Amino acid sequence: PRLLLLCAPAFSGKTSLARALESRGWLRIATDDILRERGLEPGQGLPPERWLEASAEACGRITAAGERGSDVVFDDTLCFRFLRDRYREAGAQAGMAIVLVVLQISPEAIRARVAANRQSPSRQDIDDAVLEPHLSTFEWPAADEPHVQLDAGRSVERHLELLGESQA
Repeated sequence: PRLLLLCAPAFSGKTSLARALESRGWLRIATDDILRERGLEPGQGLPPERWLEASAEACGRITAAGERGSDVVFDDTLCFRFLRDRYREAGAQAGMAIVLVVLQISPEAIRARVAANRQSPSRQDIDDAVLEPHLSTFEWPAADEPHVQLDAGRSVERHLELLGESQA
């Protein structure tokens, strides 16, 4: 089984890519979904303890899915190295082939996407007081973290093609 770890700041297109993979048979696991299952809203600034609880739950779900032989796409910002290491370990415990996929995007492009989303009441939002610290503390993968880098400005279809998951 395979584990794709999607890494990029909020509003970079991770969920769109994860849902496209889900439509191709991958199991999508998302920290935001785990938080919402608990009645919490991720974009509003939650205490670190809530994120750590959701992270532990996500690790358990990844390991269980891998042990069942399921391909998993993990949809989270993975904004810190320790988180990426934690999820790699969960996948490794289940014998999964792990690929870190980084959607490269600038802070300016993120801010533009958030502003555009605010024009539609049905779109997800994030408080500026949450977004700005997120962008300023985001730890991009270092050279010693093997990863596949994708341009977040490209289409989901192009990303799928580059990942070998396009439908011919």
